[in-house]
Amino acid sequence: MDKKAVGRRIKQLRKQKGLTQEEIAELLGLSTTYYAAVEQGTSFPRLDNLVAIINCIGASADQIFMDVIDHAYPARSSELEEKNESIAR
Repeated sequence: MDKKAVGRRIKQLRKQKGLTQEEIAELLGLSTTYYAAVEQGTSFPRLDNLVAIINCIGASADQIFMDVIDHAYPARSSELEEKNESIAR
């Protein structure tokens, strides 16, 4: 699995939510260092922490894993549609 791709996606979605690494870590009871390592792809969270992160940033599993799972088509399609709509405005 490409941990760096998953970490980049988590970071991107966190920023879209307008939260800092410190805020997410505090909300989840994680250390900021550990959370930063998740976003950098140098650490991969246990399943319970991963689910908590996904829920905290308001993302779907497809959004998080769309760079590493072949069948994440709906999330990619939705993201492209949103980008096209913002360009058309």
